[in-house]
Amino acid sequence: MLHSIQHIRDFIAVDGAKEIGAIWGFVIDKHSWNVRHVIIQTGKGLQDQNVLISRQTFGKPLLSDKVFPVSLTGGNSGTPASDNAADLSSCPYVTKLDICLGPPSGWALARPMPLPAFPMPMVSSFYVMEHTSSIQGDSKCDAHPQSCRDLIGSLVQATDGRAGVVDDLLLDDNCWLIRYVILDTGKWFPGRKVILSTLWLKYANEDDPTLFMDLPLEAIKNGPEFDPAITISRELEGDIFDHYGRKPYWA
Repeated sequence: MLHSIQHIRDFIAVDGAKEIGAIWGFVIDKHSWNVRHVIIQTGKGLQDQNVLISRQTFGKPLLSDKVFPVSLTGGNSGTPASDNAADLSSCPYVTKLDICLGPPSGWALARPMPLPAFPMPMVSSFYVMEHTSSIQGDSKCDAHPQSCRDLIGSLVQATDGRAGVVDDLLLDDNCWLIRYVILDTGKWFPGRKVILSTLWLKYANEDDPTLFMDLPLEAIKNGPEFDPAITISRELEGDIFDHYGRKPYWA
């Protein structure tokens, strides 16, 4: 099922009967669009810190309850994570967001990762500290990490001009992939929001946040519009790919 990132961002992460914290955002690989970590804004039981939790620990969101089930266990031991912040840090599925003053015992410095959008104290940079325990093949930091929050508002360029800005992202909970971008055409085509597959979006270089696509403005102007009240079915997905003359990802 496809979910609006903007809609599920305030869901509560729940481990059994215990609330872990609010979903604050997502970290993806900017080239593959795969979600790698979920950013959790923890409550007072975890000393009000932000943590990254591997997406592999999450189930599918429960829309009616506005919760995201998560299973935080101590690796092969199967021991539930403690309410204590220090114990949570030792869980192999959890990555601390911290200022790099030297890696804590049992942790390794993965790579510097500037995260200016996160609500953290004003410092020059932040680091992702990756636990050295195996995280089911996902223990290394992504080569191209990107906060989904930073993607909102990014400019999208068509082959013949500016097309609009990113208004929202649609997450496929079957594979933890950002499947579509919702494009707000704004002043270019007022009042329209269209759905674009992330398969058609690329970055020109690592330093430029602009997304480029090999589609003309005319195709986008007449493209299928996004209606948040309508569930995106496979039939509607087919219409999107047919309109742009592209082969569906499931074909």
